[in-house]
Amino acid sequence: MELMDPLDMVSILTGAGLLLSALETWSSRAVFRHDGLLSWDISRLQNTWSAAGPTGALLDVVERDATFTVLILVRGLAALALIVVPIDHPLFLGASGALAVALVLLSLRSRYGLDGAHQMFLLLVVALWLGSLAGPESLGRRLCVWFIAGQAALSYLVAGLAKLGSERWRSGGALIGILGTEIYGHAGAHAFFAERPRLAQLACWGVFVFEIAFPVVFVLPAELAVGMLIAALAFHLVNAVLMGLNTFLFAFAATYPAILAVVL
Repeated sequence: MELMDPLDMVSILTGAGLLLSALETWSSRAVFRHDGLLSWDISRLQNTWSAAGPTGALLDVVERDATFTVLILVRGLAALALIVVPIDHPLFLGASGALAVALVLLSLRSRYGLDGAHQMFLLLVVALWLGSLAGPESLGRRLCVWFIAGQAALSYLVAGLAKLGSERWRSGGALIGILGTEIYGHAGAHAFFAERPRLAQLACWGVFVFEIAFPVVFVLPAELAVGMLIAALAFHLVNAVLMGLNTFLFAFAATYPAILAVVL
């Protein structure tokens, strides 16, 4: 049986995560309306180039309420296409290109609410577009796989080093604090770790040591490499349940087929 192209597997997971993200944006679209907290009249003032001049005039057309609603729909349909259309199909190039543009325009629309998952998704979509453009069995296709795998390792490493440099993470206070917030918190988990600060510290150290060590996945024996990816997936599943970081689960899991293609 012929194995699926690793970029097809990356595409399915990327599309699923971005479809979920589009549905979340659609459900909260009222906040982006002209009378909402993130209205374009307010958001455009973030930068001089978006507030005035030719770029401001162009964005004023693209980012207004009606156009922005269409943009969300296009983003959802393009994400669905990534799930069902193979990377070598002619429609894939257009769908991934449209999705990349939609993600950039969303970034320009508002910086608030964007996170590492959004950045990872944008990199994945651009890599998938380039991989589709390169064609099957090409050096360009392989380079896209290697790029995705390397980007994942770099993301974990940088995240771990940033936590290592934070006294709150080293002391365990960061975990207790995050779980006590309104947006990312979980009452039960917060109470559990607040009563066990040493366990919270151990959990924090476990997280950033694992993240810093993640790049060794490329030199581990195949069985250990797969085990490391399973552990990383479990980490993101816990974050999705406790902190509501649903898109992080898909954004990073989408890189695992590329990592497996490199290490196996």
